[in-house]
Amino acid sequence: MSDHLSNDAEKLEKLKEQVQQDLNEAREQEDALKKREERDEEMLKEIEKVEADEHVERQHKEYPFFIDKKEYKSPTVLLTARQILTDYAHVNPQSKTLAKKQVGGFHEYKDLDEAISLENAPHFILFDNTPTQVS
Repeated sequence: MSDHLSNDAEKLEKLKEQVQQDLNEAREQEDALKKREERDEEMLKEIEKVEADEHVERQHKEYPFFIDKKEYKSPTVLLTARQILTDYAHVNPQSKTLAKKQVGGFHEYKDLDEAISLENAPHFILFDNTPTQVS
């Protein structure tokens, strides 16, 4: 009977060691999982912050430009000469020519569909196309 009890005690001890080892492994896996979850949560917060910043930037980005001395703002960086004349200056493109101020003079936009960049807040003036009366 003593052998039988000794055998059972050894089995219980081995079982206890196995349970303890399984418990330790489970704790290690749980710790690793928590670390991954924390890292994933941090990454998700960072992604959400970047997305929110980009959304705000896209939503509120305006491109200023000037016609004569008046400031206008466009939600897009490119406009055509026609858009600037009709939508912003509210003039007939047949009677006015848009010209950009630049070093040494002006650049006239003869092609009304030419795309114009509004980077660096350009300054424009309007030239009158109507014929002048000579007396």
